[in-house]
Amino acid sequence: MKAYSFRHRYSKQSHAQGFPVANIASAMGHTVEVHLQNYARFTPDATTDLYAKSNKVKAA
Repeated sequence: MKAYSFRHRYSKQSHAQGFPVANIASAMGHTVEVHLQNYARFTPDATTDLYAKSNKVKAA
C-alpha cells in the first residue's frame, strides 16, 4: 500500500458522500486550491477538472 493511499481514499469517500470541498480540504490540512489540484478527479462530475483545464488553456 502506498503512503498516500489513505489520504486518497479519505478524499474519494468524502467527495462521494457529497461533503463540501472546503471541509474536506480543511480536514486534510491544505487549501481548497491545493486540494483541487490533487483530488479534483474525485469530484463526482469532474467539473472542477474541466474548469482547471480551461483556465490553463486561457493562461497559456
